[in-house]
Amino acid sequence: MTDTNEQFSALMNAAVDGILLINDRGSIEAVNSAVERLFGYSKDELFGKNVSLLMPEPDKSQHDGYLSNYLNSGEAKIIGIGREVRARCKSGKILPIYLSVGDYHDGNQVKFVGIIRDLSQQKTREAKLAEAEKEIHQLVSHLAQVSRVSVMGEMAANIAHEINQPLSAIATYAQSARRLLNVATPDLHTLKKPLDKIAEQALRAGEIIKGVRTWVREQDTERQRCELDKLILAVIEIARLSNEQDEIDIQLELEPGLPEVMVDPIQLQQVLFNLIRNALDASKSCQRAKSIVISAEATSTERVTVRVNDRGAGIDEEARSRIFEPFVTTKDAGMGMGLSICKTIIEAHGGELSYCPRSEGGTSFYFTLPTAISTSANSL
Repeated sequence: MTDTNEQFSALMNAAVDGILLINDRGSIEAVNSAVERLFGYSKDELFGKNVSLLMPEPDKSQHDGYLSNYLNSGEAKIIGIGREVRARCKSGKILPIYLSVGDYHDGNQVKFVGIIRDLSQQKTREAKLAEAEKEIHQLVSHLAQVSRVSVMGEMAANIAHEINQPLSAIATYAQSARRLLNVATPDLHTLKKPLDKIAEQALRAGEIIKGVRTWVREQDTERQRCELDKLILAVIEIARLSNEQDEIDIQLELEPGLPEVMVDPIQLQQVLFNLIRNALDASKSCQRAKSIVISAEATSTERVTVRVNDRGAGIDEEARSRIFEPFVTTKDAGMGMGLSICKTIIEAHGGELSYCPRSEGGTSFYFTLPTAISTSANSL
């Protein structure tokens, strides 16, 4: 019959994780081969030594106090509670480990068993994954910025027209002011009106330029509490520049008192603009009344939903299942990146982007976002 000690030894050494046994004074009484491989000590070097030998500071100095406190009060600091901690190898290298500790009785004496799992490879993979996600995020941000610049190029004529209006008004009011000054006794009170108009139109031109510059510049992601209705209204002003000759009616249905959202405003405006522009493009070829509706409502205390509804021809069956994939487009000259970028941005903000056909014709693209309240609660 196999000796019990041999069975115990075989069981210990067959384990992939490190296993060690200590007594109530913290002295090591047994270790398996995995502990030797992990820490670089032999069994003889560890036998009889305090287990704090395998700990870095401050755990090394505090360990005996934890053990004594548990034995005297029964209050567990780590006994029966698995957790991630750090361990120290013979070489001095610090390892991330997952440590599980349990107690048992050997006669009248309380002893402890520790199971150690090396987390080094897991932590390396997590670091690489985090770096890859960071690179993907940077790529998405860059693609979004390139998309905005491309859009601005296509809209250059409309932008020039929009800027030309306040500039022409400034020139007209300036000529009017000059005429008022060319009389023998200028009426300064009458002169005030054209000067006020010049200032007003100059500010208008400046706001247009500021909006375009903000839209196209590349910047690091910075999330902040934002009023959703103001973000939507700002995008509408930009979208109207691409709505040639106000051909399509853009309607707003914003629920009063919309909750704030925690977002990168530039990225969210990029999503809104892409969806609105797609709706405008879809509506141009339609024979029905040409209009799109942008709506927003709080669907709960923690979520808000934004919809962009058009009355276009809809999405053909072949494209439906792949509409959010990169390089899939229903436009003759489209790159097929817009919706893919939009989906990535929304999901990075903890939301979802989807679409559905409308019963009256056309398509409804919509996305949900967590409110700033729910975002703050999750971070606590």
